[in-house]
Amino acid sequence: MFLEKQLIMTIGITQNGWELTKEMINNSINTFAQAPIVLNSRQEYKNYNNPFEDYLNNCTVIGVISSTPNIIIEENNVYADILLWEHKKNFWKDKFDNWCIEVSDDKKSFKLQSIEVF
Repeated sequence: MFLEKQLIMTIGITQNGWELTKEMINNSINTFAQAPIVLNSRQEYKNYNNPFEDYLNNCTVIGVISSTPNIIIEENNVYADILLWEHKKNFWKDKFDNWCIEVSDDKKSFKLQSIEVF
């Protein structure tokens, strides 16, 4: 199921006190394509310090950000086109709950690892 312009991030202070800026988003857009959208069955926010593969093995992939994601930034909201697996589409609630990123050493960009829903 293909959905256009879905809320995948918000710009600002995160739940663990880290600031995500518009500049960081713009510097990182090239990492968004095909990032997995996962169901986090623990339904809790976490500061992920374990290798991403370990984290992903404990989640259910329900879809991906489109390979041509059409990233749109409006005010403090970041939108992208997404593709959901038909048999998992009911887990998507029209927006993200969390995301997992790997921040660059200079803190000016990141690699989007996943978008989470609870």
